[in-house]
Amino acid sequence: MTSSPSSSRNGFSSVNRKNRRMASSVARKKPESVEVLIQRKFNRLRRMIPGEDRNDVETLFRETANYILFLELKVVILKRLLYGVL
Repeated sequence: MTSSPSSSRNGFSSVNRKNRRMASSVARKKPESVEVLIQRKFNRLRRMIPGEDRNDVETLFRETANYILFLELKVVILKRLLYGVL
């Protein structure tokens, strides 16, 4: 059997071994509660949206919607400037 530089004697490449190791380490992690996952996502979103008072969910979602509209408008303006259509 000819072996390539990335394969070992048993036919598994070093990439496959690495993926198996990563998968087993992920499987060993303690599952997090839904509340913890939601809180992490909430905190990540809060850091992404500019502004000061975004501690409650309703305010954060309103500010997120406004920020999305702002970014969409910015894209339209930049496209018009780029293509000369004003």
